[in-house]
Amino acid sequence: RRMAAAQLLGDFREREPLGDLDAFLQAAIKEYYDRGWQRTNSDHELTNCTLTAHSSGSSTIRNINLGAGVNVITQLRNTLVAGNNGTNFHIDAGTTLTSRGGNFDSDGSSGFTDGLKGTAQFKLNAYLGPLADNGGFTKTHALTPYSPAINAGIATSAPFTDQRGFARPYGGAVDIGAYELHAFYVSADFGN
Repeated sequence: RRMAAAQLLGDFREREPLGDLDAFLQAAIKEYYDRGWQRTNSDHELTNCTLTAHSSGSSTIRNINLGAGVNVITQLRNTLVAGNNGTNFHIDAGTTLTSRGGNFDSDGSSGFTDGLKGTAQFKLNAYLGPLADNGGFTKTHALTPYSPAINAGIATSAPFTDQRGFARPYGGAVDIGAYELHAFYVSADFGN
């Protein structure tokens, strides 16, 4: 299963698609608030996703080994995991978490040697805006102009649009996460 350019809020646990992607994502977001991204039975890849605001205190992404000889493999590419209560990652023995490049791990719990990462003591701030209507069909957490995730992703297999449907890349390189920052303009009227 693959999920690209999606923003997951709270805890997520996979459900079978309900025949409609929107209904599937709504169910996913509801469960994400409660449990985190739990992998127990097959391979999964997250590309240009943002996982933030997980508040249960457990790990945001968990590969769980239920025995039976199943090796759960989760692959991340250009995925941003930050602003969560609890560690970002928990990987059981017998499961695999793989970086395909360009990831953001605010607390370093992924063990990735590439991408942007903080530590448990010095978390890396993603500088995400609040959940808001930033255009498109769903609310998103925008990257603010100070975010280190801007232009820090890799182009390989990145979707051509962000979650809102805005073109990607913009400004030289792909941004990490579900949101691609586009230039914004401020106009001022000085009464002239």
